[in-house]
Amino acid sequence: MHHRVKFLKKASIAACFFLLLAVFPVPAAAISGNIPLSSPVYRILDYLTAKGYLQTYLTGTRPITYGEGYRLLEEAREAIGGRKALADRDRPGVIDAFVKLEFFILQSLEGGTGFFPARTLEIGLDHLEGKPSPIPGINSAQHALVYNNEGIDPDEGSTGHMALESEVAFPYLNARLFSRLTTGEEDRAFIHRGYVKTQILGLELGAGKETLWWGQGRHGGLYLTNNADPLPMVRLTNPSPTELPFFFKYLGPFRLDFFLSRLEKERAVPEPWFAGLRMDFRPFESFEAGLTMMVMAGGEGRPDVDLGDLIGILFGENEGGSEDRSNRIAGFDFRLNLPGSQVYGEFGGEDEAGGFPSKMAGLVGIYIPSLYPSVAFRVEFADLAYSEEIGGAWYTHGAYTDGYTYKGRLLGHHVGGDGRDLFGEVTFFLDQKTRARLGMDLEWRGLRNQDATEEHVQLVAGCERTFGEEKDGWTGEILVGVDRVSNLGYVKGEDGTDYRVGLKLWRGM
Repeated sequence: MHHRVKFLKKASIAACFFLLLAVFPVPAAAISGNIPLSSPVYRILDYLTAKGYLQTYLTGTRPITYGEGYRLLEEAREAIGGRKALADRDRPGVIDAFVKLEFFILQSLEGGTGFFPARTLEIGLDHLEGKPSPIPGINSAQHALVYNNEGIDPDEGSTGHMALESEVAFPYLNARLFSRLTTGEEDRAFIHRGYVKTQILGLELGAGKETLWWGQGRHGGLYLTNNADPLPMVRLTNPSPTELPFFFKYLGPFRLDFFLSRLEKERAVPEPWFAGLRMDFRPFESFEAGLTMMVMAGGEGRPDVDLGDLIGILFGENEGGSEDRSNRIAGFDFRLNLPGSQVYGEFGGEDEAGGFPSKMAGLVGIYIPSLYPSVAFRVEFADLAYSEEIGGAWYTHGAYTDGYTYKGRLLGHHVGGDGRDLFGEVTFFLDQKTRARLGMDLEWRGLRNQDATEEHVQLVAGCERTFGEEKDGWTGEILVGVDRVSNLGYVKGEDGTDYRVGLKLWRGM
């Protein structure tokens, strides 16, 4: 009888979940490709949102599609045109941002439907000096100056790369392939990302390898970032915000994102299931909120799970009774637009107690889009070693000893689960084509569970400029970083200095 009740409970949860998806009043629209997380489009959308020109953009779930980007472009066009005169303080930055957004969106949509063997082309060089830093408590290490890079870790010394994006575009089918050639200690050609997607009742159903960023953080995030390799996944989402029926309409613009993945075989527990569910809503023009639930379960040598089990665990059910048989993360995030600034945060738990997240971590940030007319400022602080009693709990698990990783790279914040990160950046918008930035990052790793805390003081400077006009234009970026490391490898007194110089050029074809 108990097993029958348990099965009916799981079936009810799964049925309600998919019924919610099925009743979305989402208008049908042509399918379009995802805007890569590295694209300047997201920086521009954040700027226009903070300035009050985008009222329906949900910033907490990325990537968005080019179709959604075009919708937001038109929303910004109407908002800017609807104001008789922009304030003198706003005019240069807003107009420049709009022009650049228009350039990137229309460049990728040009040509409509068909086969595009070379949608974008990217070439780059990297020079790196320094050794990877191990992440405490799990089987993971990475260079502190190389993060949020989709798992691509340049060899020490000089490396080069060339990347090509190809697309097949039809009204109800879109496929994109991102191939990459890397030179260095070992020359490699491989498919880095790729997916195919179609439409069901106005929802997008996709399969392939893709990176997701869930949460309001921009330097890092508690839940999902592009720090690790693209995940193999099946994904279901509504690409543009919608309004839910009945009293749920008061949630405002709403978006739901669900994915199901299976992680790699070469880990302590081979091929576990990994699933996530996120909901974004914007009940007020000045306030956006999001809920995230994620789970890792099953795998070789672990109890079998099915889709109903995973959804049940996502909503707080412990499949093993008193025994913890899954690795869960759940949390809440928000973004608040204030006059002249934006405040945002993420708060989550690595476990569950009494139906609520426990073993908490947090991230808070402030974004000022116009510190001066053409100067933006951001500061962000993440604390994943919040409590002395649970230091190191984030991204670790007793059974899944590789932790919250994919192919050895953290899926969440690159500082790791026993660390803190304080980041600040000033961005200078010199004109419509040129952006310069200067950032400082302070990291503390191994705060609770190591003999010595590894400390990083990083300075990073970069400049991005677009050359040419419309689809014939190239965009170039140069990046220089220095990292002073104390207690390297958590050994007291072991110090060192790492360097990174990167150059990248890309264009639409």
